[in-house]
Amino acid sequence: MEPLNPESDLVRNAEERGSKSLSKTITRECFVGFLKSNLLVLLMVVGVLVGVAIGVGLNSMDPKLTQREIVYLRFPGELFLQSMKMLLIPIVVSSLLCATAEIDIRSSGKIGLRALTYYISTLVLASLLGIILVLTVRPGDRTGGRPNLASDIPSPSSNPGLAFMDLFRNMVPDNLVEVCFKSKKTREVIGDGETTIGNSSSFSSVLNAVKNVSDEDAKKRGQVKLTVENVDGINMMGLVVASILFGCVTSASGNEAKPFLDFFKALRVVSFKLVAIFIWYSPVGIAFLIASKLAEMDDPTKTFKDLAIFTVTVVVGLFVHGFIVLSLLYLVFLRKNPLKFLVGMIPAILFAFGSESSSATLPVTIKCLEEKNGVNPRVTKLIASVGATVNMDGTSLYFTMMAIFIAQLNGIPLSAGQLVSISILSLSIAMGAAGVPGTGVIYMIMILTSMGLPTDDISTLLAVDWFLARCRTSVNILGDGFGAAVIEHFSRHDLRKMAQREITVTANSEKDLYEEETEQRIVPV
Repeated sequence: MEPLNPESDLVRNAEERGSKSLSKTITRECFVGFLKSNLLVLLMVVGVLVGVAIGVGLNSMDPKLTQREIVYLRFPGELFLQSMKMLLIPIVVSSLLCATAEIDIRSSGKIGLRALTYYISTLVLASLLGIILVLTVRPGDRTGGRPNLASDIPSPSSNPGLAFMDLFRNMVPDNLVEVCFKSKKTREVIGDGETTIGNSSSFSSVLNAVKNVSDEDAKKRGQVKLTVENVDGINMMGLVVASILFGCVTSASGNEAKPFLDFFKALRVVSFKLVAIFIWYSPVGIAFLIASKLAEMDDPTKTFKDLAIFTVTVVVGLFVHGFIVLSLLYLVFLRKNPLKFLVGMIPAILFAFGSESSSATLPVTIKCLEEKNGVNPRVTKLIASVGATVNMDGTSLYFTMMAIFIAQLNGIPLSAGQLVSISILSLSIAMGAAGVPGTGVIYMIMILTSMGLPTDDISTLLAVDWFLARCRTSVNILGDGFGAAVIEHFSRHDLRKMAQREITVTANSEKDLYEEETEQRIVPV
């Protein structure tokens, strides 16, 4: 009997079968892993498609659904929005306070201050770019918009000075409990106080029109009084400022304030665990919200066009800020070609687009910065970690555009003071927003509620938010990378001193250890 030849057909066939079996196993494991990591996103996409199909089908019925039937249809989606609103204040307060308190400026010194300065500057640039784009393109007005709802919602004050006074008055609340459901508004009261200028209802607007001449006479005679009143609605600006102030003081207090910080850390953990539970209901909620919204529309095609124009505008804005504005800053500050840096950041950008989480992308970001772009590890460990929490350029740009877009959809004019408020709120919330997938809807509700804008249109935005969330996360990661490079450039002298100090400390330690060992070897006479 001949010995078995390793090259025989039998052995080769066995090896091929084993190789194919292993390949199938790896492919199956990869596919299952992909499904597990992206199951929520896939379910949300399915929810959007089902909601659109049901809504369009019901809209085409004759006769259309009654208002009572639409309320029933919307109910499952309303439960989803209510669950998100329930977590609004705990998440905002705990996230902002902890994010501020965990930034230890004293230990990071000048490098930390440069990082905060750079990040806040780019956040402001992103928010301003969002305002310019959405006011220029006006995606909410491109197809005629909807019936003007300004009469049902408090209009901005006719006096810009009063609007800015209200802005700063709300930033310094006098009651941290009342701030959760009341905000301050300045009203101009004519005569006996029955007619109000600025923040007026539709009925009082009619009275103003009828009494226009007498009101003008009253103004000339100085019979106009200014009153500051509490109106319903969360004073989100006050919550944001108070949370940041408490966070700064907590960081400066050190161990004395540790129990206080531990409480809010625990609150943040519990809140986000609740979000992780509630978010699995989002595909069902989104489906019913979209279906009810489309079912009551006169012409859903206009809404789809508005949404398409808005999506393109946001993507263009994210591209302009992420790849052009940040590249120009890199070129101006470092005088280096930004294309090479961009190529080195591609793995982190792709990972961020897939994971929708800045925190989860942090290891990949650090690896790209250190290995592909040669950024000092001392900078990456500090700056990338801080950036994953604070630097949210894409998020700031999107929130700003989202609020103005919804105002345009509903025909609500925004004053300069309100635009400033939206910008400050957007960048403040973006700084404290945790990189947890699915929490964007909470921050969207928060901004709209604070500005007195309708939250119903969030159901329309949810149809594309899963895609835009990945785009803005990618821009956030790119901003972290550019920020690390720029901050390293401005901190190069400090980094040399830090390296020299480490060498000196190491040399002194080795010297002391050598002298100690030498003394131990000496035998006393």
